Amino acid sequence: MNSQLLLSIIQKNYNFSKAYDVFKNDYLSKSWKQWFTTEMALLFSCEKLSDKISVEDYYCASGVDNDENSSARFLHYHAKTGVTKVMEKRRASRSDFSFECDGKTQHFEVRCSDSISLKSNRQLAIFENDMIRVEHLKKENPSLSINTIFVFNGNFENKDINLLKPLDNNKRCSYVLDTSLNGSTSIARLSQIKRNGGERLCVVAYDV
Repeated sequence: MNSQLLLSIIQKNYNFSKAYDVFKNDYLSKSWKQWFTTEMALLFSCEKLSDKISVEDYYCASGVDNDENSSARFLHYHAKTGVTKVMEKRRASRSDFSFECDGKTQHFEVRCSDSISLKSNRQLAIFENDMIRVEHLKKENPSLSINTIFVFNGNFENKDINLLKPLDNNKRCSYVLDTSLNGSTSIARLSQIKRNGGERLCVVAYDV
């Protein structure tokens, strides 16, 4: 799914009021990912935007389509060894949730961060690794459609913008939904995120 379309659907159909309260509380940080994943799965289910929503869906090898007789049905990614085909589901890489739309499975991977971890570059590096991971999976099976979603509550100044370069550049195109803005201006390239201003919730999307 195109990242701009994904963010537009979220913008038009999701009420962020509860999300603001959840992401303001650092003591809930360990549950942010699971909570937001559930929120997004419910969004696509309740708005009837998709069919057959699954949580923790597995990445299938090219041409398999869940054929039970295949000797290598799934894909497994490791940072050191890349992508390998495996038979055991327990070894397979998986997305956080997925759904079917027009007969095609759309996978989603979710990452969440607080402002401190974001600016220390820890979570940005982890999200970049997520991008690398899905790029490798897509290369192994071109039929896969994967979106990575990165949610954070924070703000950016001009001096912070270089932190975002690995995520949005001439090789990768990432978009951000800035919930402090309205209308078409709220969705833009990540490199064009609004500087200054107070903390606000932002949703970054990247697709392969």
